[in-house]
Amino acid sequence: MSHHLFLILSVIVVSLKYGTALNCYDCTGRTNTSSNCENNLSSVKKQNCTTGLVCAYYIIENNSYSTITRSCSSPDVCSRLENQNSHILGHNNTVKYCKTCNSTDYCNSAVSIQTSNVFFIIPAIVYMLSKFV
Repeated sequence: MSHHLFLILSVIVVSLKYGTALNCYDCTGRTNTSSNCENNLSSVKKQNCTTGLVCAYYIIENNSYSTITRSCSSPDVCSRLENQNSHILGHNNTVKYCKTCNSTDYCNSAVSIQTSNVFFIIPAIVYMLSKFV
């Protein structure tokens, strides 16, 4: 029984991030070019976000091109961009895509949805607890 409890506690401890800040990619570049911000994240700047910020990934398009931005941002950056297009972005600019995340370091690497560690941890804990019953 103590082995099961130790295993459960180990899974929980490994899953937690104690006092570490979130790390995000930090770059801006045009889409459909050889921009490192779009195609080669291994060579872009990485940023350690301050407390309260999240990783952001958004694409702004105008009549002639689109720009990708990856950075540390406030959690409401997407709603601010979408609600204030003309004020923040300027004339003829629109938000094509925007997402924020704080699930893992560098979670602003792609357009895909990030899966939280919770979906892996909960089944493991349920399985371990079922062994006690």
